[in-house]
Amino acid sequence: MTEGTFRVTTLGCKVNKADSVDIESRFVDSGLRRADRDEVPEFWVINTCAVTAAGLQKSRKTVRKCLKSGSKVIVTGCGVDFDRGAFDEMMPLGTFSNIEKGAIVSTVCEAAPWSTSGEFRFEAETCRLPLKIQDGCTHNCAYCVVPGLRISPWCLEKERVIDKVKFYKESGAGEIILCGIDIGSYLDVSSGVDLVELIESIRKEDIDIWIRLSSISPRDITGRLIGLFEKDKSLCRHMHLPLQSGDDGVLEDMKRGYSAREYLEKVEIVKEKVPDISITTDVLVGYPTEGEEAFDNTVEMVRKVGFSKVHVFKYSPRPGTDSFAMGDPVTGVEKKRRSRIVIDESRKTAGIFHASFIGRTVPVLVEEQSRGDRWRLLGRTEWYSRVNMIGPPCSVGRIVDVMIDGVEGSVLSGEIVSD
Repeated sequence: MTEGTFRVTTLGCKVNKADSVDIESRFVDSGLRRADRDEVPEFWVINTCAVTAAGLQKSRKTVRKCLKSGSKVIVTGCGVDFDRGAFDEMMPLGTFSNIEKGAIVSTVCEAAPWSTSGEFRFEAETCRLPLKIQDGCTHNCAYCVVPGLRISPWCLEKERVIDKVKFYKESGAGEIILCGIDIGSYLDVSSGVDLVELIESIRKEDIDIWIRLSSISPRDITGRLIGLFEKDKSLCRHMHLPLQSGDDGVLEDMKRGYSAREYLEKVEIVKEKVPDISITTDVLVGYPTEGEEAFDNTVEMVRKVGFSKVHVFKYSPRPGTDSFAMGDPVTGVEKKRRSRIVIDESRKTAGIFHASFIGRTVPVLVEEQSRGDRWRLLGRTEWYSRVNMIGPPCSVGRIVDVMIDGVEGSVLSGEIVSD
């Protein structure tokens, strides 16, 4: 174990990752160093997830593995809020709920509060950084445990968002991901600024950085937001719009607040105004009221929309949710079958989308070098597509033009032609 070092391991969503970035910055402000990959850190923070049973199981497994290393392990995140006792019994250095995350560093090593001192520098592979602008949710979808694990709805003031964007840019970030549990509800109560106005305010600062929106509800896709995508060329051409189901009955049971037709109409409007936009989504299979016909409607919706990526989750009953009383009638074997079908169908739609880039020159944010070949670089486009490319190592952290000459699955390949 190397004294004076730390590491933060994050499971789950981008909001968790954004919280982890803040924890890292506080550690650095306190005088600690981020541990190298081959070092065992003195302090090891595990930021857990509990959105599904699988996420909680993986979180517990990660904590046990880190405890075996000899590090002083600190556990935080939704797993702690969901079942604190399950982690306390592992005897880590401490457990901290989501609302207590800000006190982790000051508690374990008497650190200073978060600041923009300029001492913090991000690793090359973290040049895409999530920035939490909102937390909490009041929608209470029937299957979702998150509202009970997060704080009451809260939004970061516009000026603080802008300060953080500037700080992240100075620290080496090439892209920020504005994230939250329900970012469509963003409202700075002190200024009356909503999400669209927030993005416009960031742009007025003339900060040379890509802006990406994280998951946003179809309910929050407005003409103003679409117009912003049309006119702001530095706003990444990518929307993550959770679908969950393509069946009206299941969507109603889930309390999603939209129908399959309404979802499809929103997507069609977006694609009409921003033709080359990438649409990614989440699909939940095996919901208690999802019969075979309802599942077929979901598969058909995946085909119709032509998603560039689909995250598939298997339903798991979560205590405290409205759907918990419905039980879990869909077997694990059937959930696995349905998951595989959606994944296979989404790979087809993703392949069609990504094949359209062959022969085009597109901007790519270079994230890191390949471990096996320093001239082989890895990056991501504004459409959220992964890219393997050939180019000089000095390109890491920069946005470069890449001629796309191939695609394997949903990963593009090409060569840097200018930077």
